Amino acid sequence: MKRSVIASRYVRAMFELVIEGRQLELTLNELRQVLAIFADKEISIFIVSPVVAAAQKLEAISVALDNKGLSELSKNLLLLLAKRNRLMLLAEVVEVFQLELDKSNGVVRGDVRSAVILDPEERKQIESKVGSFFKKDVILNYSTEPKLVGGLVASVGSFTFDDSISSYLKRLNENLNRGVN
Repeated sequence: MKRSVIASRYVRAMFELVIEGRQLELTLNELRQVLAIFADKEISIFIVSPVVAAAQKLEAISVALDNKGLSELSKNLLLLLAKRNRLMLLAEVVEVFQLELDKSNGVVRGDVRSAVILDPEERKQIESKVGSFFKKDVILNYSTEPKLVGGLVASVGSFTFDDSISSYLKRLNENLNRGVN
């Protein structure tokens, strides 16, 4: 069974338990905080070690969570993951949780790479066009990629819009080659 399928099952169960959207966002933020703690090398080794029994991990996590001020939902999920020796899935659970929360809030996320830094007005236009295409609210991450030379590449969900100069030149070359043959 794929790990993402397992992570999805945990997230679906949490969504069924929680009705209020704010509690879902709080839970996601808490899980991100715990994930950041788990990024510590020693803690990470402890979590994924097959030598450490699930019961030992459960006990250690239980003691560690007592003083963190986490919601019951977050604590219970982490303890369940520890009990089933699946703490190494926390990163995937957080990722799937974010996707499900976005889906329930009508949000789509994506990345935009451009040759130069885009000004706020250009970003607003891109977000408006992408939002109208998907008919959802859009959250885009922007980065620069000088090798694009000019233009931009936007990836949202399974869609990629490539309006870079290098892509344009490649298409032009392909069209010219087709016309010659």
